[in-house]
Amino acid sequence: MTNTFMYLTDKYGKIGLNRKCLADELDCSLSTIDRLIAMGIGLPSYKRIGSGKRARIIFPIAEVVEFLETQLIVSR
Repeated sequence: MTNTFMYLTDKYGKIGLNRKCLADELDCSLSTIDRLIAMGIGLPSYKRIGSGKRARIIFPIAEVVEFLETQLIVSR
């Protein structure tokens, strides 16, 4: 396991992040997360819990770590 994975699981105490937690980690607004979800781009893979407009969205920490590491490599 990577340090980032351990950090996020220790910080949040769960294996998935909700939209707000992801926004905090990516240093962006919740509305940006919602816009990117609607566009279907620029975010880690996620699971939709339930159906309809108000379905919960969970980003597995493993997917978030992979996304962050990929973004770090691209930005260099």
